[in-house]
Amino acid sequence: MELVGTQVTVPGSRGHGILRYYGPIDGKAGVFGGIELIGPLASSRGKNSGDVDGVRYFDVKVPQTGLFIPWERLRSSNPQLDSGTGGRISRSSSGNGRQLLIAKRSTQSTPEKTRDSRQEAMFYKQQYEALKEESEKKSAILAELQRTVAELEPLLEEYERDLQERDKKLAKQRAEFERARENWRESMDLMSSTQQETELFYEEKLKELEGGPQVEELKKAHQKEVDELQRKLEASQKRAESLEKQLEAEKNQVERKALDDISTKMAHTSLNNHQNQLPIYEPKKHTDPSTGRDNWCGLCEQDGHVASECPFENDAF
Repeated sequence: MELVGTQVTVPGSRGHGILRYYGPIDGKAGVFGGIELIGPLASSRGKNSGDVDGVRYFDVKVPQTGLFIPWERLRSSNPQLDSGTGGRISRSSSGNGRQLLIAKRSTQSTPEKTRDSRQEAMFYKQQYEALKEESEKKSAILAELQRTVAELEPLLEEYERDLQERDKKLAKQRAEFERARENWRESMDLMSSTQQETELFYEEKLKELEGGPQVEELKKAHQKEVDELQRKLEASQKRAESLEKQLEAEKNQVERKALDDISTKMAHTSLNNHQNQLPIYEPKKHTDPSTGRDNWCGLCEQDGHVASECPFENDAF
């Protein structure tokens, strides 16, 4: 009987694997069996890729699907294994460190080749089914995202149109404000120029009439006109400030209304999507496998000891 290539039952589980190595491990006492796990057990129990502390003892097809188990423990779950036969342990060196390998027979019988081929085919089939299931899940998620995008595109287009319309209104109001401010500046310049001309005119008149009886009357008339022009100037300044405040308030009101409309539509869309989702099923009562058992190990799921004292997991690495 040849050990390497034999399908074995993994102790403490219902899963299987392929025996890839039989022999000692550097730094470990005793003889070990190196197993390449297959099926669902590979992802849950796999601990290495056939190597320990930088030394490779066997190769695996899928990373992290290797497991080393003490030989006697492996034999206890696989009575068909014979520790006295199964190949000679050879030692060889490579660039990665000393390797321990089982020398396989140079030839294999047809039934053994057929068995290995079936085991390999089963392994690839299981991997294919797992990848297929994962691909279907990703396709479903992608389809859901595409539907969500299709639902949001019309809303985004509508929001874009609303923003463009509000931008046009703001641009129009800004242009009107600029025209009003320019008119106010022209009026201010005109009033200032008129005031200067008036002051010069009355100064000349005062010089002409200086010392005459009409000087006081001219001064009073001139001061009255100056006060009137000053009053108009202040009124124009207040009106310009009022226009600026009014324009700023209208601008803020338009922006707040745009943001409120967008938030309302987004909230309505999110609520519709949430209402269309199916509720997640939750069982009314959760089952605890350790109920009614004093000593129950959650690692190997057996009676008689607790997880910290598990003899089946503490010697596996």
